[in-house]
Amino acid sequence: SRFEAWLKYANRPDLLEKPKEQVHRNYRLCSKHFTAECFSSDDCTRLVRGAVPSVKVHERRLRTLVHPDFFEDVDAPGEGTASPAVPPAHLLDHDYYPTTPPTVALSSATADDTCTDEEGGTEHQAAKGMESSSFPGTGTAAPTTPTHSCLLDEGTSTAEPTTPTALTDSPDDAQPCTSGLATIKVPETPETAALQTPKRTGRRRLAYTPRTKKKVESLTARSERYRKALGRIKRKHLAERITQQEAVNQIAPHLPRDLLELVKAQIRLRNFPKCKKHWSKEMKQFGLNLFFHSPKAYRFLREVLHLPHVRTLRRWLADIPMAPGIIPGAMDAIKSITKDWPLQDKACCLMFDEIALKRNLMYDQSKDIVIGFADDGNSRTSHLANTAFVMAVSGISRSWIQPVAFAVSHNATPALAMQKLLLTVIQQLETQGLLVKAVICDQGSNNVSLSKMLIHSIHEPYFVVSNRKIYFIFDTPHLIKCTRNNLRKHKLTIGCEVVDWTHIENLYKK
Repeated sequence: SRFEAWLKYANRPDLLEKPKEQVHRNYRLCSKHFTAECFSSDDCTRLVRGAVPSVKVHERRLRTLVHPDFFEDVDAPGEGTASPAVPPAHLLDHDYYPTTPPTVALSSATADDTCTDEEGGTEHQAAKGMESSSFPGTGTAAPTTPTHSCLLDEGTSTAEPTTPTALTDSPDDAQPCTSGLATIKVPETPETAALQTPKRTGRRRLAYTPRTKKKVESLTARSERYRKALGRIKRKHLAERITQQEAVNQIAPHLPRDLLELVKAQIRLRNFPKCKKHWSKEMKQFGLNLFFHSPKAYRFLREVLHLPHVRTLRRWLADIPMAPGIIPGAMDAIKSITKDWPLQDKACCLMFDEIALKRNLMYDQSKDIVIGFADDGNSRTSHLANTAFVMAVSGISRSWIQPVAFAVSHNATPALAMQKLLLTVIQQLETQGLLVKAVICDQGSNNVSLSKMLIHSIHEPYFVVSNRKIYFIFDTPHLIKCTRNNLRKHKLTIGCEVVDWTHIENLYKK
């Protein structure tokens, strides 16, 4: 590994037994032992990932950090060891003297060497020596020092002074070493007091009196009991709390399908903001059907339930393609819904009626057309439309209804246009598999004219389309209404008896 390669180069196999974090924190290697390709910056302050030292620095290029004559004896030197020394006071003011904290173990380094950590992320400035130059106050050049002491031990604050190793003139013998110089002790002065302040190693522990300590232990134990009790209560509530899905599953057997879907939608939409609600297809259909039945009831229920706004409903309706004649897509929708129905459920009747409109013109930008003129799907006139003619198909044995065609006209829709559109719709419905049994309408003047065009007599009230009989029926409510009006206005003679409206009034009074 790269860690082992660094230690092998530094000739320190003994560090393999120490943890990597400790070696990374306490030891450095000079930057002179790396090639230019190993650095990721131009100022040689950061290493690239995977850098390994490979440069052997020649001993003749290295010089000692300080001159031996600069030291004064502090203690009597021991036998075979270098004595700790203190530099003279007049040398402390020079720029070349390193301002290092007291009792910091230094090892020899190259001139202007920079020591970089193992990952290349932190730069440690090594001692700066001087090569082939004279020190102030002396006329001699600085003596050379051991060349390979580039792995620095910064973990201890009071390293034992060591003697310099022998010098070797041959560049082939240059090997990394671990020998260091004598320990330098800088006398404490007001200028160096700030530099000598030790780093904070951890939080200071408070010292309690016996009484305070007992109280703190009691409160800590009580706090721990409360914390455990709170955790038990939370877990109990989580276990007993019923989820939304479980609640829906419990009420599902007791609600109809449509109402259950509405309840599910209300639960889902409860946490959504008003401007970010996503309406499902079922909710869209429910909202549109409710609004068509009664806009006033829809606005009332919207105050209680989560329902789309009226403008949202109109925007949905505006997206549906509409054109006079057969509504686009209506036949395809009927075919896709009724394709799997039995034949009995496909029996249906065709209903049509007219409704009054307010005259108005509107420009449709998407179709580039002006809407509001009379149009039956085949021809368009310049008259403003004030009447709408609508056709819808409804099931007989199965409850369903679907609008299929419409036309707008000036005053009443002509009977001839109604006949043409009616026959076209019946043929297309039978193509989709539906069985049209009857057509139903009220007793309007144009509808009566249409009935005379389709049927031949009151004894045969039907007409034939594709060899199938289709009955023409006036709707029952209008027949009852017409009978009432005739009784109130005229007398009815049946055989020898006369039926008068007064007979009904007398029956009601009794």
